[in-house]
Amino acid sequence: MTLFYINGQTFTQACRKNKRIMVEAKKKLAYFGIDEATKYIESEVERVYKTNRQRSNKLCEKSSEYFKNIYKQSKFKAPVWASIMGYSPNYFRDVMCGKARPSIIFEERFNKAEKKLKKLLTFKKV
Repeated sequence: MTLFYINGQTFTQACRKNKRIMVEAKKKLAYFGIDEATKYIESEVERVYKTNRQRSNKLCEKSSEYFKNIYKQSKFKAPVWASIMGYSPNYFRDVMCGKARPSIIFEERFNKAEKKLKKLLTFKKV
C-alpha cells in the first residue's frame, strides 16, 4: 500500500485509532480504489477530530468555573488531586489556571478523584 497522509497522519496512524474507519476504508479500497478510500478516511478523520475538539472546548469552558470551585473548596492540594487522576501536578495546576487545555478524559478522571477524596474525608478513625 502506498504511503499517503491524512491531516498529517499516515493511513495506518489515522485508521489505528478507530477500527470502524479501518474496516470501511479497506472495503472502499478493495471495491472503488485508493481515491475513494482516501476521501472516506479524510472525511471520517476530520469528523472525529472536530467532535473531539468540540468536547475539549466545552471542557475548557467548564474547567474555568466548575473544576476550580470544587478544587478550591476541597482541603487537598494539587499534588494529591493530580496523583489520584494520573496527571503531573504541573499539568493539573496549568489546567486549573487556564494555561493548558484539559484532555478529553479530564472530566471523568476529575469526577472519580472527587469521589475518592470525599470517601477519604468521610472515613472515620477508630
